[in-house]
Amino acid sequence: DQIATIRDGFQDADIVTLYNGHPAAFVQVFRTSDEQVLEIVDVVEDYLAEIGVPSMPRGVEVEIWQNDAELLRSRINLLRKNGMIGLALVLLALTLFLDLRLSWWVAVGIALSFIGTFAVMPSLDITINMMSLFGLILAIGIVVDDAIVVGENIYKEREQGAGPLEAAIKGTQRVALPVTFAVLTTVTAFTPLLFVPGMIGKFLKFIPLVVISVLLFSLLESLFILPHHLSHLPEHAHMKLPPWLRFVERAQDAVQSALRKFIDGPLDRAVRYATEHYAPSQNTSPRPRPTPSRENAL
Repeated sequence: DQIATIRDGFQDADIVTLYNGHPAAFVQVFRTSDEQVLEIVDVVEDYLAEIGVPSMPRGVEVEIWQNDAELLRSRINLLRKNGMIGLALVLLALTLFLDLRLSWWVAVGIALSFIGTFAVMPSLDITINMMSLFGLILAIGIVVDDAIVVGENIYKEREQGAGPLEAAIKGTQRVALPVTFAVLTTVTAFTPLLFVPGMIGKFLKFIPLVVISVLLFSLLESLFILPHHLSHLPEHAHMKLPPWLRFVERAQDAVQSALRKFIDGPLDRAVRYATEHYAPSQNTSPRPRPTPSRENAL
């Protein structure tokens, strides 16, 4: 028996597509896995501007309704903005407390850490995507600590009269172990994200890979490259600035004076109070337990 009639053709649907109140047809453009998002967007926009729009009949308009690459562009702009602001703040803070050349080399070290990460990203199969950009933005806030610690110790050795090479060696050796363990602790904290199972883990792994790469490059830069640069600075501890930068010296003197007053005043009193009231007494010793006599035992 015949149970159905099959016709190969099109069927009228009751679905009406409107855009701004007018009938519309949507064309979606996707990329393959080995194509760059921003390059595809540029190709599509160039095609529409040069061929698509001029060839349309009168009354037909072409507009881009949803461009998912805008979110990627905004994340890249956020990374660029945060990076510039971070470098500026590092330069400002280190210039007020330390030396202008020292702050410059620390800032250069931050840039080298990210450059090194970009260089190894292809070998780690990491692309510029939302997750990797988030990892880079996250790494900006935690990558400067080791370079600042090493640079400050070298600067301290210079202030105490050591030569450039001697100060670089002693200052680095003094903090090499704690700086290394501080970086490795942060690396260990991000390592579990590499083993998240499932589809979520495939996306999340870009964050720890990027952060760990930046941290390791920062550690290498702060322990080897930064001391090398600081060891070639002139003998005098402070840089002789040109007249149009003399306001930096005045700002440094004011900050150093305020910092010294804070250390010798409120901070010193707070430390003394804490050590006197909360430290264990030096005279407290466990009392000897009395030996029970024969009479008490009976």
